Amino acid sequence: MLILGLIGSAIISIATALVFNNDGFTITDSKNFLAVKENQGIINYYTQPESLGNRSTIEKQLEFVLDYLDILNKTIRSQTSSIDTSDLSELRTRSSIVEKLLQAMEDKQYDQVYDFSNKLINLDSTDWPAYVMRGIALSELGNSRDALDDFNYAIENSMSNSLLYSLRASSHMDLGEYDFALSNYTKSLEIDDDPITRFNQGNAYLNLEMYDEAIETYQMVIEQEPSDSAMINQGIAYRSIGEFDIALEKFKTVLTIFPTHDVALGQIIATNHELGRDEESLPILEKAISEDPENVALWFMKSLVLETLYEKEQQKNKVSVDNFDEDK
Repeated sequence: MLILGLIGSAIISIATALVFNNDGFTITDSKNFLAVKENQGIINYYTQPESLGNRSTIEKQLEFVLDYLDILNKTIRSQTSSIDTSDLSELRTRSSIVEKLLQAMEDKQYDQVYDFSNKLINLDSTDWPAYVMRGIALSELGNSRDALDDFNYAIENSMSNSLLYSLRASSHMDLGEYDFALSNYTKSLEIDDDPITRFNQGNAYLNLEMYDEAIETYQMVIEQEPSDSAMINQGIAYRSIGEFDIALEKFKTVLTIFPTHDVALGQIIATNHELGRDEESLPILEKAISEDPENVALWFMKSLVLETLYEKEQQKNKVSVDNFDEDK
């Protein structure tokens, strides 16, 4: 699971038809592929961090831990001669634990992040940053409900921090509580106008079927921090209100930057199919294949479009034969 912006799933899909993994995706049911592509829409920044100029979620989390570690170390250095030896020893122990936690987070070993956070909480049950780090680990490990409890504690016991509200919003999103997610993203934006958070606010609007608000929010993101993800999700919002040509324009704009963008291509195929214009997908796919001729997924998509066109032609011929027979 990904922090700050998961919408139910990072990519909405039909699991029996298309399974994403680190190497791309595996087709398990070709007949459902177009249906998957049609529904897979909502994506977030963190599935494709290379498309972002701004900080990624993990970078913001690491920065939070680094700041916490820096505060501990500065306290140790400034008060070495003025605090009790046992207190100094505890500070050094905490610093050592946070260093290990930081490394575990960099390595995405969230079970270790969880264990180290618990050690910090055992040393001081009022240490709210430890609850934040444990909440991050719980979210990544799939336990959004308990993560929400940790983020609630941190917010109640700290000064306003935009990251904390975004983290809490993410947990609400994971739990399908989109109204609460929206209010927390909005609160986070009041503190820090961050494009990642605004993108996630757009996702909350999209899940709430508040399409006009989603379109407006994604446009703000695009103007602030151009992103293929925001462009695609904005296209999905337009498509949801029946503005198919505008939606296609958004998806095609993504292809001018990422010619083989899997989700954009899938949305184009599905939109053209919905409009009965399957033949318009073919030259777009052929151009993508020319960019990456060894991409099996592109060839597969092309084969499905060709199959659809063949079936339409067969149906057309059948109607013609039936009409001929009736005329006789």
